[in-house]
Amino acid sequence: MTRLQVAIDTMTIDKAAELAVSLRGIVDLIEAGTPFIKRFGIGVVPTLRAATDLPIVADLKIVDGGPFEAQLAVDAGASLVTVLATASDATVAGVVEVAHAAGVEVAADLLGVHDLPHRIRQLERLGIDYLGVHAGTDARAAGESTLMSEIGIVSATSTMKLVVAGGLNANSIPGVLEVPAGDYRRRIGHPPEPATP
Repeated sequence: MTRLQVAIDTMTIDKAAELAVSLRGIVDLIEAGTPFIKRFGIGVVPTLRAATDLPIVADLKIVDGGPFEAQLAVDAGASLVTVLATASDATVAGVVEVAHAAGVEVAADLLGVHDLPHRIRQLERLGIDYLGVHAGTDARAAGESTLMSEIGIVSATSTMKLVVAGGLNANSIPGVLEVPAGDYRRRIGHPPEPATP
């Protein structure tokens, strides 16, 4: 099953709430993006929940203080929270424990991981729900994006569900959809890469 997720990163709260309402019946999840939460605080999660009946993803990219920050997402009513895969095992385990106790899912964002197969095996043991393949904004701008090759490595290493973020455009989406893995969430909302002939 493929689910579509829209990331809100750079809007005002009022515009974000309007967008969330307009996307009912079109997308499956609304993401309160990292820049959006940093600018306005974790309170954007309940605001988006109040505006729509869609699940809200808190893209906190937790790197330390795992239990405390995961509890922020839980208390705000998020359905899913993100942790950086480069965080310590103790941080990831703390996020998983707190989130799962409240019925909240956890995605590990693989941004910055150099040995993907090794870290993926560790993350599986730590109990995360999704692996996040993420072509970062800065890496794309510098021409360093390796989205499709990373998707290939991840799907060859694990049968876990994937979140695919960044670098999605008319040319890349068909290839992403062909990857033979389980339940995907596609995130749009970052500035798209231009289509190439």
